[in-house]
Amino acid sequence: MKDNFVAMPAGGLIVDMGANVGNFSVMALASHHDNRVIAVEANENLSAAFWDQMDLNDFPKNRIILDNFFLGNIGKKQEEMIVSMGLDSVETVSLEKFFSMHDISRINLLKCDIEGGEFGLFSEGLLLEKIDQIVMEVHYAFGDKDKLFSELRKGGFSIRINRETNSDCVLSAKKY
Repeated sequence: MKDNFVAMPAGGLIVDMGANVGNFSVMALASHHDNRVIAVEANENLSAAFWDQMDLNDFPKNRIILDNFFLGNIGKKQEEMIVSMGLDSVETVSLEKFFSMHDISRINLLKCDIEGGEFGLFSEGLLLEKIDQIVMEVHYAFGDKDKLFSELRKGGFSIRINRETNSDCVLSAKKY
């Protein structure tokens, strides 16, 4: 986001997938007084720290939702990681169900850092029509990055790689 290829919207809906303790959510809420955030963090043990961040920054609770579940398709490698973290009882929700349960018609910015869960997340191509911008960490060990990039391009996104290593990258994507 530092090069302004994608930008924090004003008065928009930001979805923070892989919210952890809420650092990105804080940035999204602080960027504009009308922004709303739906944060998704499967590790419920981080919820108290997330809400502490929101309280510390004095954000009204009506601008924030925190969901504790996995979002998207879970592959074998993610299953192994989930079990090793003791999170195997956590529910998994499809992106389609997520849109429905929150009555989402449009996501202005999607931040996605879900430890490999990004692969298969956008296979429901119609949902990409409802997303304007994406900032995402892509973990190569969990899937085919070229297929993921192709799905995003088919969904009408232009992609910029912000940082890349042998094992992952951080990308920004926005509609043409």
